[in-house]
Amino acid sequence: MAPLSLSPSSSPIVAPATPSRHRRRPIPLLIVSIALIGTFTFLINARVSNFFGEYFFSEKLTDGGYLRRYELPLEMSSLVSDNRPGFGNDDDSDDDDADDDDDADDDDDDDGGNEQPLSQEHKIAGLSCNNYGGPFQKSELHDMIYWNDIVSDSQFSSPFYDDEKYLTFEPDFAGWNNVRMAYETVMALAHAMGRTLVIPPELHFPMLKQDDREEKKTQFTFSDFYHMESLDREHEFFDVISMEEFLKREGLTGRLKNTQSGEVLKPPKNKVKWDKEYLQPLWDYLRTVGFVRRWDPWSCVAAFPFKEGEQAVVDLQELMEYVKKKPRENYDGNPNNVDAEPQKRLHELRGNRQNLCIYDQQMQEQRVVHFKMDHKEGHRLLIHFYAFIFFQDWKHDLWMKRFIRDHIRYLDEIMCAAGRIVSALRQRARERDDKNSDGEFDTMHIRRGDFARQYKDTQISAENLFENSKNELTPGSTVFIATDHMDKSFFQTIFRCL
Repeated sequence: MAPLSLSPSSSPIVAPATPSRHRRRPIPLLIVSIALIGTFTFLINARVSNFFGEYFFSEKLTDGGYLRRYELPLEMSSLVSDNRPGFGNDDDSDDDDADDDDDADDDDDDDGGNEQPLSQEHKIAGLSCNNYGGPFQKSELHDMIYWNDIVSDSQFSSPFYDDEKYLTFEPDFAGWNNVRMAYETVMALAHAMGRTLVIPPELHFPMLKQDDREEKKTQFTFSDFYHMESLDREHEFFDVISMEEFLKREGLTGRLKNTQSGEVLKPPKNKVKWDKEYLQPLWDYLRTVGFVRRWDPWSCVAAFPFKEGEQAVVDLQELMEYVKKKPRENYDGNPNNVDAEPQKRLHELRGNRQNLCIYDQQMQEQRVVHFKMDHKEGHRLLIHFYAFIFFQDWKHDLWMKRFIRDHIRYLDEIMCAAGRIVSALRQRARERDDKNSDGEFDTMHIRRGDFARQYKDTQISAENLFENSKNELTPGSTVFIATDHMDKSFFQTIFRCL
């Protein structure tokens, strides 16, 4: 898929955009602009990046070879139709996964012909849209699928695994992209610590309640977006529970104590159901019974030893001191091999950060680790997990990136809504150019609304936007613009130039 573009005579397809942190470069394999319909409307950008290609697919080793167990194909067709063992939910490679690929209409038989709830059981390596209005063709599903099922990954365990220790957290309180980014980081931290992840109750996400429909949904939990109920079934050593279950299991039974005084504390008013409630009393409680440490991603790297014990922590501290003495290097286009020595990988990851936030023995011993959300105090995990977390063991690092890619993905209903948009764009592109048999189109994400208030220097003219983007756009092609700027006349300069 090329970037999005229009001929001078055509008009733009414009959709509101959820803010992202920067303009994403278009790539051939996948650029998805997802419009979530029904209870709320927002736009999500997803892609398979060159970073993932180098680090997560190829996984080149320093000796020039490849780790066969983890090697993944870049061809999207293998993610939908593949008869190799390990693809799909069962060991039998001839099961209904193959039927799904051969005939999309047969999927209704696999699903019982009934629409499943949002948190439906799903096939890890596949995608079926038959219950959600399409798309139905294999080629259309190829556009959407960037994940895979590596059966051996389900057996991976953190060296600190203990299902009777917990990680609780307060979601980011900004736009959805920030919420999603912090959530992925929390998921990675929970597994890295070997802790049971406690999912917050239903709450308001500010940017997802701005809708004029009376029947709109205004409060959400992460199960409204992700396959939360499937995660612990897919991974033997990763556990997920609800806040209600956590408070019943640990709070009402007197197992939670004030981390300072040792006094047993039960939940406020012994309440365990907090959905759609004012949550500050709950957050205050968790901050009291949970171990809270400020991990600021802009000043430190979250570091995990490869084993338990004080000496492993000391080794990491000494490693950081060694790395800080090394001169800075430019890794742009020249990354380290994925199995490079720890000092090389840490040197590349740390940037200008001078400290490590180590998962040390004090944290390891805590029954509950809590991540609070308070940006004024520097308690905010507003960073991509892969730019924050360092594993001394490079295999753990690669596993974590695959885990987020393959399992922390949107519900089928959301992915299918995106697929219908991509299919419509491809169809329009084919109709406008009979030589464009693949229906290639260009995309642009132009964010102006909230940026006009926060970052005035980003409010550049349409002429400058085009100059900055023209090398990525295809003259005469179809352009999809994801934007929060609803005055179409602003974009005419771009269309005329194309």
